Amino acid sequence: QYNICMMATGGTENSALQYASILHKRCPQKPIIILTHPDMNSFAAGLEAKAKLVYESKPAHLFHITNKSDMESLFRVLKARDHFAEGGKHVGIIGIPSPWLVASDLSTIGNKSEVWGINIMPDIIELKEVLSNFESLNNTDANVARIAAYFQDRNNPSCSCVREPIDNLTVLNNARMCAALEKVVEKYNLNGLTLTCFDLIQHGVTGCLALSYLNDAGIPSSCEGDIPSLITMMLSHHISGHPSFMANPIHYEDNKLSLAHCTIATKMVSKYALRSHFESGKGVAISGDLVCEDKPVSYTH
Repeated sequence: QYNICMMATGGTENSALQYASILHKRCPQKPIIILTHPDMNSFAAGLEAKAKLVYESKPAHLFHITNKSDMESLFRVLKARDHFAEGGKHVGIIGIPSPWLVASDLSTIGNKSEVWGINIMPDIIELKEVLSNFESLNNTDANVARIAAYFQDRNNPSCSCVREPIDNLTVLNNARMCAALEKVVEKYNLNGLTLTCFDLIQHGVTGCLALSYLNDAGIPSSCEGDIPSLITMMLSHHISGHPSFMANPIHYEDNKLSLAHCTIATKMVSKYALRSHFESGKGVAISGDLVCEDKPVSYTH
């Protein structure tokens, strides 16, 4: 199923390129997977061969294998690629992406959605459709109450990062926005979505609670209309089997990376609290403690 080339030793670059050409002709739609190991100049040879393949516009990826765990990780990645290559994965863009995403809108994706098997809907889902769903619901609706209870029953009120009181009505209104987005997911059969969440603030609600809930439910959902982040989240979710966290890198010092955003899947944290949205002071956002002590964490960009 895969175009795999193992670099056993240095000095084999030309042989590897000849073999890679055969693989590419046999299955041009799949990239060349170059495997290297720590001995016999294998890694250096793999880097050289990969550079040449990329120069020739032949897709190639290099995986440096040092142990059994690396091989298992590789197979997870390849299975994820097959999963998306099957197609049928639908992504919706709700609202016009935020203007500050100068490198993260649809124009920067090109045809990668076709290569990855992810179908980005050609027409943007207008925010007014979500708002219409929102207005058609009320806070006594069963789905709204279910979503509000999902967060409030698990909320830790003693969490030290709580700074603003969030009343029950505010939680219900934002749970209603989540129920409104659920209707969109169902209507368009979406496997993922990105939401221009800042445009909701003028209506007194935020998308933070809804995006957290959808990510918990296995529907990767990104903020601000950020499409590359959404696709990365979908891949990460399928490879790991866990939700992912879209965040802004804030600072790196002393081998410590600080990340921040106004929402996170609650399944990723050991405890969390409901608080107001950082920039606006409105609606509901989520502050949580990541479960990452003594555990490996993957950071993708």
